[in-house]
Amino acid sequence: MARQVLRFIQKEKEFISKEEVREELNEFAQFAFKKNMIELTIAVVLGTAFNKVIKGVSEHILMPIINMALSNTGESWRDFTWEATPNMVFELGKFCGIFLDFLVTAIVLYIVLVKIARPMWTAVSTKEDKPST
Repeated sequence: MARQVLRFIQKEKEFISKEEVREELNEFAQFAFKKNMIELTIAVVLGTAFNKVIKGVSEHILMPIINMALSNTGESWRDFTWEATPNMVFELGKFCGIFLDFLVTAIVLYIVLVKIARPMWTAVSTKEDKPST
């Protein structure tokens, strides 16, 4: 099926004209440089930086406290493994650490977006909705 589609495309388009290339590039530029795309790019970069901060808090502040509370042997609880068979080892400590990182990130995002930002957005939107007299 895919070969038939490729043959059809090759028969229909032997070459691409300069006008078609320009049109495609213009269409891409309109898509890539829209205000929303730039805002999305900024949001992704800020989200990545925010994730690094949360991971740092989790690894360097929360994890030592949890390790001190959970580990009696002096080893890190993240090294806890369960060997079901000699060839199958589950790294439960690492999984718990990743899950805890997720929980911390989710809680902080909830606090920032729902408890802090939403009241500000609603206050701004109600001011904009009121007619000026």
